[in-house]
Formats: sequence, C-alpha cells, structure tokens
Amino acid sequence: MGTSGILIRQNSIILVLRIMLLLVFFNIFYLITALLSDYIDVFNHTTSFIGIIAYDTMIYILLMLIQFFISVFLVLRWYNNSYRIDGDFIIHKSGIIFKKEMRLRLTDMGTVNYTQSFLGKIFQYGTLEFENLNNKKAMTLYAIADSEELINMLTRNSYKKSEK
Repeated sequence: MGTSGILIRQNSIILVLRIMLLLVFFNIFYLITALLSDYIDVFNHTTSFIGIIAYDTMIYILLMLIQFFISVFLVLRWYNNSYRIDGDFIIHKSGIIFKKEMRLRLTDMGTVNYTQSFLGKIFQYGTLEFENLNNKKAMTLYAIADSEELINMLTRNSYKKSEK
C-alpha cells in the first residue's frame, strides 16, 4: 500500500500534556525523596557507587534516566499512532515494536459520534467514534485536530459515493 491519502495524527498538544504530567510526577517524587533523605540514615553522610556519588545524587540520576526513557516512549507511541484516509478506507496504524493495522471501509461506516472535552475545546481537538452499519463500535480516532473538518469531509465523500 502506498503512502497516498490523508495522514491524520493525534493533536500534538496531547503529547505535550503527557510529557508535562510526567515532569510534574517525577519532580514531586524527587521532592519527596529529598525531604525523606533528612530522616533516613542511609542518605546521611554515606556515598554509593565506589564512594564517589551520594545516594540522593544517584536517585536523581536514576529518576532522570527513567523520565528520559518514558519520554522517548511517549514520543514514539505518539509518532507511530496514525490514521490515514486512503481510497475507500480509514486505516489506523499503531505500535512501536509490534505494529498493528486496523481498517474501516468507508462504505461500511454507519454513524459518526463526535465528542470534545474541556481541553479539546480550548486546543481545538476532538474524538471521533465510528460505528459500522451494524451499530457496533468500529474505530475511534482519539484527540484529532480539526476533527469537525474531518467529519464534514468524510460525510461529503460518503454522500458522493452513495449518489453514484
């Protein structure tokens, strides 16, 4: 399958918000360990790693590494999660190592439900939930930028195809 069609990704603000939450979580965790270091004897006047690095520094470095790898994972997951409207299909590709592909034929598309959260209204993204003709949930496009335009384009195209 070629790379023609329209590529759709989650709004990038979702990635930014997830990384910001990760930063807040790790900063709170480090603050708690720093506060506890005053009360736990292991942290006081002891060094680790061949007597060079103090325990609190070691914990800080460890937390930074964990935070870095989780951030890389979040970016890769966001980048490898895409939707493509290609011909008569909406194709959802996901997965970093184990790739998955899901297809929804546009002619089998029944209703399209559109929801928008409070943040979605501020940052102009929404979630589209497609149901097939049997009223079963077929595919969800989560946090898509300009989702109203996408709904209009899909309904225009499906209307044009049903006229033929």
